[in-house]
Amino acid sequence: MWPRPCRRVLATIPELEYKLDGREFATLIPHVIANWTAEAKALADPLLSAAVKKGGELPRCLVACAASLDDVSKVMSRLPAQIDGERYPKVQSFLRGLFKSGAVPPLCKSSCPDKSCSVEEKTIADKFHAIWALMDSVEPYTDYFSPPSLPPTQSQKKATNKNIIIQEQKHNSVMVPRLFFLAPELRDDQIVKVQPSPLTLHQLNGWSG
Repeated sequence: MWPRPCRRVLATIPELEYKLDGREFATLIPHVIANWTAEAKALADPLLSAAVKKGGELPRCLVACAASLDDVSKVMSRLPAQIDGERYPKVQSFLRGLFKSGAVPPLCKSSCPDKSCSVEEKTIADKFHAIWALMDSVEPYTDYFSPPSLPPTQSQKKATNKNIIIQEQKHNSVMVPRLFFLAPELRDDQIVKVQPSPLTLHQLNGWSG
């Protein structure tokens, strides 16, 4: 069962007449986030521009929410229809950064709307809260944003095989160390050096001491 914020979204999409798997779900929700962000920015950007032209102190929540919406838009807007190896990993990194342990939510999420907000500013903050809930819901599914590994090319196979051969040659050329034994009846300065019979590489590897 999908998280509640996402179930509400899925219920509004009549085209979804089949059950989504995890990968399809993870691909769909960022597009919904991008659409909701564009709608919120369409409200926030003109208000912020007007406030800047007017001069004076800018509305605190309007500034904070406009900045947060910009951050989301940069990552989520114009995503390709299918998971790729460039844009979706950036989405994964963005979401994991937002919801990692100890991360501080943006001001628009933690402190807005407040009593100073106009009706329009409250609407913008509420829209960001809804976007945040979707991002929070899809973040656990971001493993799907890593594309499947491609099969190795011929050149990669040749390089791998070459490395294996080199490593085997190095491995097979291991020098068997000489072993030194102390004859009990001899003093320390009368050590007898004995060259044991050659050990095979297999015996050497299996020797435990």
